[in-house]
Formats: sequence, C-alpha cells, structure tokens
Amino acid sequence: MADVLSKLLKWIEIGCVLVIVVAIFFRLLSLPFSGEILLVGLLTLATVYFLGSFRVVTHNAATSKMGLADILPFTLTKVMFIGISVLCIAYLFTILHLKGANEMMIVGLLTLILCVCISAVMISGKRDRMTILKPTLIRSILALLFYFVTPLLNK
Repeated sequence: MADVLSKLLKWIEIGCVLVIVVAIFFRLLSLPFSGEILLVGLLTLATVYFLGSFRVVTHNAATSKMGLADILPFTLTKVMFIGISVLCIAYLFTILHLKGANEMMIVGLLTLILCVCISAVMISGKRDRMTILKPTLIRSILALLFYFVTPLLNK
C-alpha cells in the first residue's frame, strides 16, 4: 500500500509541476485564469510535499544501535519536505500578493538553506548518505531556485 501511495504522489507531483509551468506561461502572457491555475498547482504540490514528509523511510537494520549521524538523514528528509511545502505556499502568497508572504518565505527559505547545508556536510563525511538525501536535495534546490523566478510573476 505504501508503495502504491508513493508512486501516486510521484505522478501527482509531476502533474502539478506541469500545471505550474502552464500557469507561469499564462501569467507571463497576461492570459486570464493564470492566478487560479497557479493556485491549484501550488496548493496541490504543497500538499504532496507535506504528505511526502510522512512517508515511511526504510533503513538498513544491520546495526541495532544507530547514532545521530545515522538518523539525521531521515530527519532532514522529512524537514526538507515540510520546508518545501511551506515555500510553495509562500510563493503562492507572494505571486498573488496576499498577506503573510514574507514571513512564510523567511521560514521556508531558512529551513531549506539550513537543511541543504547540513546535508552537504553530512554527504561530505560519508557518501552512503547521498542515496537517502539525493531526491529531497534535488527538490529543495529547485524550490530554492524558483525564488529567483517569482519577481517575474509579480504583476
């Protein structure tokens, strides 16, 4: 059941990204309903990432005693998913000029920047952790890069 849910969330995530790209083109061309399409895409994507933070993470049970360095990649993955979902809502609030956008942007950006820096330090210490952190790091870095696109969408 968890495998089916994981695959479903992956396909919904891909669909949401496509909807957001279409909404950005609509917004740049000043076409109607771009705000509504962006609202649906970003809210659904934020929900997917929030639910992604509750995925069951498997680990190697070869050692019965796990230290902080062994547990931290799993925790960072969950925190990064929640940070990405907050950042998606912050982008939505920024683009639609709603109140509270700056506060959410600060919380989301600081969370992701801190998690990416900690992840980089952890990966440099032991390369095996890269397999755990890679998918979430890619999503986090893309979410951080989207920060530079939002000024183009503010009209």
